[in-house]
Amino acid sequence: VAHFTDAPGAFTFCMAAIALIPLSALIGFATETLAARYGEAIGGVFHAIAENLAGLIVIVVALRAGELELVKASLIGGIMGNLLFVLPIALIIGGFRNGDGKQFPLSFDRIAPNLTVLCIAVASMLAPTIAHHTQLGSGIEQRTLGVGIILLLAYVILILYRIRTPAEDRLVTVAAVHHAAGVPWTIHRALLVLAAAAGGTCAMAELLVHEVRAVGAALGFSPLFIGLFVVPLVVNVAERHSAIQAAWKRQYDLAVGIAIDSATQIALSLTPLTLFVALAFGAPFTLVLPAIALQAIVMGVVLIWAIVLDRKGSWFEGAALLLITALYAYLCY
Repeated sequence: VAHFTDAPGAFTFCMAAIALIPLSALIGFATETLAARYGEAIGGVFHAIAENLAGLIVIVVALRAGELELVKASLIGGIMGNLLFVLPIALIIGGFRNGDGKQFPLSFDRIAPNLTVLCIAVASMLAPTIAHHTQLGSGIEQRTLGVGIILLLAYVILILYRIRTPAEDRLVTVAAVHHAAGVPWTIHRALLVLAAAAGGTCAMAELLVHEVRAVGAALGFSPLFIGLFVVPLVVNVAERHSAIQAAWKRQYDLAVGIAIDSATQIALSLTPLTLFVALAFGAPFTLVLPAIALQAIVMGVVLIWAIVLDRKGSWFEGAALLLITALYAYLCY
């Protein structure tokens, strides 16, 4: 209604962003239902591919509109949002659910492999930016595409590893995430909801991207701020819900694992898909990323290693991570 009545661009942007929240949640819940239906092997692959569908739709629309900086920032923002927003909230909830804000146990042996994969993914995303600022920077577009292929191959290896690893030996499983989300849907309902929500997400993404410059002018938001904080906030609702629900149910390892796993999925699957879509559109897109955004995800990984290393979590650590998020939001505003 705001769009067709020529409402101010900032208002239309806000309405589209708010509308994306339930749409993204519906896509996430529908894919969790479908993934749980087919077991850990097939379902795990399906869940891994489909969980970033809402984010991919927004990115495709933004690439087609030529908003390349917004796309770069949203990729980093998705990783950063899980590490410096979702995980801190889970730590805060876990701390108070454990009784009077006491520390709660974390299984380092189960979380460490997930963090290791995330470190590999983040290191791969850092490489093109470092190459750009050295004598290796020539032909960066072709080099970036090669990095995308390597990321995708690493993702395939990760999927194969998870298929061959027994569910009881993995921290994050389809059944565990489905149980944490608490979505008792039928298959037919999940398919209908997925189709309808995907269509609605396409429409809202068009409006969101169309009004990016208008909202920047009206509210003073930079494209970097919108990509790092606004877009990830509205398109990754399902993962946030599952992680928070797991923390509320005192499944602390699962809550931390979901946040780390979601960040890994964005780095290893959504990033190379974005590169290939940009190539199809003929967009000059590279993985030369803003320095402050890269620092944010590196700091996120380092801080989470420090938190998990002592095998304990607390609300204080979660609150400290949220302050780091506020710092980056202030600097990027």
